[in-house]
Amino acid sequence: MKTSLVLLALSLLACSVWEIHGQCQDDQEVVEAQLEKRMQKQLKWTCGPCKRALKKVKESISTSSSQEEIKQKLLSYCGKLPLVKSTCEDLVKKHLWVVIDELNTSDGMRAICVKIKACKPKEVLDLSY
Repeated sequence: MKTSLVLLALSLLACSVWEIHGQCQDDQEVVEAQLEKRMQKQLKWTCGPCKRALKKVKESISTSSSQEEIKQKLLSYCGKLPLVKSTCEDLVKKHLWVVIDELNTSDGMRAICVKIKACKPKEVLDLSY
């Protein structure tokens, strides 16, 4: 009889843990879906401004431009974008070195914006239709 009660208690405990774990996975999937949706919405508003900002900055710098000068030009352009100003500034601060390196290559502005995750890769765009 004691063995039956112990097995029953262990079974109930195991079922509870599995249920909680399953619930946590469901919650995590919901959170991930919400983050993905927010990113899609954000990309809708950041891709174009990113390409325009990088184009303007690339046209206004020279090979002797300092990193600080490039950063200030990028942040100045971000200031002109009220809808995405903080996102733009965050991208500049987070990916400054990548942007500076990429501005010295022949990559297009879209390619740079994809690298810093301000635009979707073309493959993703093709799959969405």
